[in-house]
Amino acid sequence: MKTNLFIGTFILGLVAIAVGTWVYFNQGSSQAGGPGLGGGAALVSIEPVRLELVAENVESVGTLIANESITIASKVSDIVTAVHFEDGDIVEAGYILVELLNQEQSAQLAEAQANLIDTNLQLERLETLGSNVASASQIDEARARADANQAKLDAIVSRMEDRLIRAPFGGMLGFRDVSIGTLVNPNTVITTLDDISVLELDFSIPETAFGNVEIGDRVDAHSAAYPSMSFEGQVSSIGSRIDPITRTAQIRAKLANEDQRLRPGMFMTLTLVADERESLVIPEASLLQKGDRSMVYVVGEDMKVSERDVVIDRRLRGEVVIAEGLQPGEQLVVDGIMSMRNGAQVRTGPAAGVAPGGMAGPGG
Repeated sequence: MKTNLFIGTFILGLVAIAVGTWVYFNQGSSQAGGPGLGGGAALVSIEPVRLELVAENVESVGTLIANESITIASKVSDIVTAVHFEDGDIVEAGYILVELLNQEQSAQLAEAQANLIDTNLQLERLETLGSNVASASQIDEARARADANQAKLDAIVSRMEDRLIRAPFGGMLGFRDVSIGTLVNPNTVITTLDDISVLELDFSIPETAFGNVEIGDRVDAHSAAYPSMSFEGQVSSIGSRIDPITRTAQIRAKLANEDQRLRPGMFMTLTLVADERESLVIPEASLLQKGDRSMVYVVGEDMKVSERDVVIDRRLRGEVVIAEGLQPGEQLVVDGIMSMRNGAQVRTGPAAGVAPGGMAGPGG
């Protein structure tokens, strides 16, 4: 009697353990995202394949230089008689900055003008009278004297012009280094002139990134002087050589500077946005490597998954760019991928942002 009671109790215990084990594994596997022992749908998170602009970003540092930059000096040696600018003035091309003493040249100019008028009158008189009074040789001699006097006048006007120091292009002047009465010569610095409406940013990039850079690529630059501002430019030229020591290539970008916040010589940190194009992007967690295969689990409209081989273009931080194998908007398993199998039924829950039995929307 006691033996039968013991055996019955033992059998009931085994049954209870079996039932408890089945319940435990069935609930646990479903909550973990894997297929349940009872054939229920696995709870997973899914996200769509996104079509986004993807670029090869290259970080670097560079220095700004003026679009045009010169030191203003005089062609001749003489005394300054007038100064028409102050430090930091903005001037247009051709603006007269400094006038030099020109009394001697003014006298020569008056003499040359009088001689030219006289020879022109003689030439006109001979040409009017004609061959009855003047021979052809006399007319030719008068014409030659008139041409010679015109040349002398042009030379004096040129020397007069040399005593007017002009801005060769528009831009910002530097410090004024002369005053009225200063004796200047070709070695005397009068001021500096910089065209800063557009600035050039010179920087270098690694040889490994050289092949992706093209004229017109975007550059986002930052200066410590304006920590909250970003300055955008475009690549204007690419160096013709790779430095054999540093293995870098020189790049030049142009930055618009209409508000003149930036100055030549500034140190800039920058990001070169190269090889920018629309590409398919998926979360890195949705990608599974099986040997040489790169694959994902695509969720169909019936909430069943299917294996899909893909070709990787490049890897980003937390994301993967896909070259082949997927279409925009297709839904991929993200969480629970390790326990997936081809043809498995899945479901999504509130954690994935989708109602059970439905498809996830973009970003879900």
